[in-house]
Amino acid sequence: MIKKIFSSFVFQGISFVTSILNSILITRILGVEDKGIYAVTVAFISISTIVLNFGTPSALTYFISNNKINKDKILKTVLLFIITISVVFLLVIRLVYYFEFSFLPAAFFERKIFFLAFIWFFINNIFSVINSFFYGIGKVTLFNKIGNFMSLIITIILILVYYKYRFQFDNLIVIFSVLVSVKSVFIIIYYFSISNNFNLKTRGLLDKKELKMFFLWSITAYFANIFQFLNYKIDFWIVNIYEGIRCVGIYSLSSNINQMLWLLPNSIAVVVFPYISKKIADRNSIDNVLKMTRILTLALLFIVIVALASSQYLIPVLYGRDFTDAIVPFNILLISITPFGIITVLASYLAGMNKQKVNLLSSLYGLIATIVFDILLIPRYGIIGAAIASSISYLITSFYILFYICNKYNVRIFDIFIIKRNDFVELIKMTNVWKN
Repeated sequence: MIKKIFSSFVFQGISFVTSILNSILITRILGVEDKGIYAVTVAFISISTIVLNFGTPSALTYFISNNKINKDKILKTVLLFIITISVVFLLVIRLVYYFEFSFLPAAFFERKIFFLAFIWFFINNIFSVINSFFYGIGKVTLFNKIGNFMSLIITIILILVYYKYRFQFDNLIVIFSVLVSVKSVFIIIYYFSISNNFNLKTRGLLDKKELKMFFLWSITAYFANIFQFLNYKIDFWIVNIYEGIRCVGIYSLSSNINQMLWLLPNSIAVVVFPYISKKIADRNSIDNVLKMTRILTLALLFIVIVALASSQYLIPVLYGRDFTDAIVPFNILLISITPFGIITVLASYLAGMNKQKVNLLSSLYGLIATIVFDILLIPRYGIIGAAIASSISYLITSFYILFYICNKYNVRIFDIFIIKRNDFVELIKMTNVWKN
């Protein structure tokens, strides 16, 4: 596990750099208003994905990693399910258009973005299945290598668009077309890179008993994912209602940059979840996870300090002066980066231990806090109020899981956050193991 975690660290670091570059290019190509339309559209596609997929990607990783169900049958069943929900999503789009729901900007239909949204939905779901399969069979490093190459290709194309083709076409359509096209090509690359690990010609799908087992596990993850996603994105819609799409563009930038900083804890979480799923957990397993959280705390604190010191200079320079108002919300959101980053790792441990109810409740409490504080603060303080509401929500989510971990596993709060002398030895060991 140590080698995989450090390898994931390295590749997620590369991914962070390309994500920042792509964020800068997309923001500069789109401008403030189109950035707002882009943010709301992506949020709509994402919440539709989470609502319709019933937590199948998480369940796929869980059951493949512990070999409780035949992986070929799971994969065939999930792929058939994805095709079905894609048809449902197409019907949802038509209903949204027919009834003229106002939570989507008019440009979503006027500029024919809905067609690309449908393709993006389908591609995203297929990509999630592939992602989950890679993690389930333990091919995290291979997935990250291909993913970094994909991000680099997107960066090169966006640079070309920015310097040669900007303003020649509808920039919003161009951005969605680039992302959909590149991701589609790389899905094929991902498929052939692991095609020897499964056999889609295997007869049969999951039987009733297996389906029951599969969806009983996934349903808790399903609601936890919905609550957590709304916790991340519902403020976009509330800001749009009170402040308009331009403010969504500015606020979405501060929110998205903060979420990119979660790549570091995610690099640990994606390894911990399948590892714990297939092992019999003991005291040693929680101790190993706590070593990671202590090292991660130090890294996140360093990142937060650097971000606080540099944001007032870097955001206007990198993203343009039109996004200067994103600085204060960005800095406010940094308050919750460290505790919430640690919780990302602990939540993956609990999911691997089949204790998803804890994650579900923490996400629910966080969502309730987001809605309450958004309604109280956004009308009065705008996007700054949205940032304060989100930070409070993330802290509430964090405190709930911390309280559970400390009580359930007899862990002190210092054991989670405060680095120990032996942890530096572990860090050196991780480096040496990865080199070898």
